[in-house]
Amino acid sequence: MRASNAAACVAEYSPNDFFSFNTALFENQPKENTEGLTDAELKSIAKGVISGGEKKINACIDDGTYKSWVKDSTDRARSGPLPGTDVAKVEGTPTILVNGKQYTGSLTDAEQFAAFVLAVSSESYSTGTPTPGASESPVTNG
Repeated sequence: MRASNAAACVAEYSPNDFFSFNTALFENQPKENTEGLTDAELKSIAKGVISGGEKKINACIDDGTYKSWVKDSTDRARSGPLPGTDVAKVEGTPTILVNGKQYTGSLTDAEQFAAFVLAVSSESYSTGTPTPGASESPVTNG
């Protein structure tokens, strides 16, 4: 919950650095079923990747500004259903959804995932070429 709160804080006050922070969180992820990173560790990770907003981010982390939002979102995902999908509820991590479709392929095969994203994305675009229809005969002045 602390890491998710910290991620929301970075997204709020330094949005251009969110993906760098997210990557850094995964690189420093503690073992499962442990206490997780402390607020001080989260602030240190943020300091290493953000380009601004450090004071606001630190205060947001200390205050737990987004903890209730994180808890509510997690509870909704676990109890389901997930809006816009056929997924009843999140049953584990990672749960990857692209345009409402769940990815169940290999998590280590970037080509397979890219193919999935392209396939799902293409479903929302028309790829057919329009066929010309019959047109009216030209009218001549005579």
